[in-house]
Amino acid sequence: MSLNNQRVIQYKKDQADKNKKIVYSAVRDLKKPVTSTEVFRYINRKVSDIALKQFQEQYEQGNIVSTSKDKYVRAFLKKKGLTLRTVQRQLRGLSETGFLVNRLRQYSL
Repeated sequence: MSLNNQRVIQYKKDQADKNKKIVYSAVRDLKKPVTSTEVFRYINRKVSDIALKQFQEQYEQGNIVSTSKDKYVRAFLKKKGLTLRTVQRQLRGLSETGFLVNRLRQYSL
């Protein structure tokens, strides 16, 4: 296996671990049984808040001039946010390993 393939595999493993931690933290923060859609919305709302804060800081420093706030947030979400499918995959994995309980498509600790 080439060195480049090994790097890609390691990157994907690290990314999956990071996503798993994000999803687990979201379920823990919500403190009630939640659906995958609720987790997805919670995570993306937090990412949007971070994007808005960064946009404001960049705008005040004069680093952003012509980009609209909505365009900046959408680009940030696309880069840093999770898809619903990723959230569902991580929830399933966490419930299979026993970290979460899945009862009637609602996940809890």
